[in-house]
Formats: sequence, C-alpha cells, structure tokens
Amino acid sequence: IAKLTNDNTEAYLKLSHLHYVLGDEDESLREIRECLKLDQDHKACHEHYKKVKKLVKRLTTAQDKINEGLYSEAIAKLEAALKTEPSQPKIVLKILSRLCLSNKQGGFA
Repeated sequence: IAKLTNDNTEAYLKLSHLHYVLGDEDESLREIRECLKLDQDHKACHEHYKKVKKLVKRLTTAQDKINEGLYSEAIAKLEAALKTEPSQPKIVLKILSRLCLSNKQGGFA
C-alpha cells in the first residue's frame, strides 16, 4: 500500500518498525531507506535508519566472523550488537543464539 502513494514517509517508517519488531532487520533497513528516499530530512526515519544500519552491520560482520571461524571476533561484534538493541525480544534472541553458538564453537563455553 505504501508503494502506491508517492509521499508516504510515515507508512515506510511504520513498515520499517514492524519488520524490526518482528526481527527482520534487513527488511526494516530496506523500508527505512525508502522513507529517506522520499524525505532525506525526515528526523524519525533518519534516527531509525542509523540504529538499524548499525545493527545490520554488526550482525553481518559477526556472521562473517562465525563463517571464518573467528569466534572471539564474532563474540565482540555480537556483544556490540546487543548494546545497540537490548530490548527487542526477537532481535535479542537472534543475537544471543549466535553468541551461544560462537562461545560453543570457539571453546569458550
């Protein structure tokens, strides 16, 4: 529905928040970028964009480190991601499960 309206920044912001709450930070990032395409100066979109972008970067880097077998580096990125988002249950669960995996695979558990 948001895609049918030319200037519906609030819809993109709501969609982004919805994806975020559901634990789909990648889709949340895509939606918030659409909001910023419509209005680069939209304060709420910009604030949410910074948070989601930082989280996605940390999670992506952590996953890359896990794939490379660099578990202590992955743990550092995951701990940073947890500080970025300590309250959304689905995202926190995702981070904690990757932390658990990294600790186990790295022999730290």
